[in-house]
Amino acid sequence: GGVTLYVAGTDLLPEVNREPNWRMALLVFAGVAMLLILQHLVGV
Repeated sequence: GGVTLYVAGTDLLPEVNREPNWRMALLVFAGVAMLLILQHLVGV
């Protein structure tokens, strides 16, 4: 599972940097923050 997330993340970050619009970076940041919050709430 972790390897899949790592590969997906490394493929996604260059795409975000290529995007001139700041909303894409904000969406990626919000998604990561949401995952971290859910992880904390579930206690995994």
